[in-house]
Amino acid sequence: MASAVEEDTGGDGDLKLESSTDRGFIESFLSLPAKSDVVIRLFDRGGEYYTLHGGDAVMVAQEILRSTAALKQFGGEGHKLPSLGLSKNLFERVARELLLIRLYRVEIWQSSGSNRWSPAYTASPGNLQA
Repeated sequence: MASAVEEDTGGDGDLKLESSTDRGFIESFLSLPAKSDVVIRLFDRGGEYYTLHGGDAVMVAQEILRSTAALKQFGGEGHKLPSLGLSKNLFERVARELLLIRLYRVEIWQSSGSNRWSPAYTASPGNLQA
């Protein structure tokens, strides 16, 4: 199963983010407002792929993908953040399971430039519209 997960995340599991932006993203991620345990935040990386970070990444890897092989440690010394990259197809599968089977709420965040992120879409089991 691990090879299928790596294949869907771009072969080597690389999140395709440059190390110079790592610290800025981690600071932005840590400054986001608190969320409920039944909310999963996904980050849209230009429509080509999506990322999850922190506890959301670990939960999706373990509970939905059933493999932690694709989990990466994002950031440098002292600022490591578990992260998971999802191709568009894998994102659709994960979102479907989160919403329809596990009854989570899903937030999709988009960059508004310079490591500023804002919620673009929210879905819940009772409201699946964008």
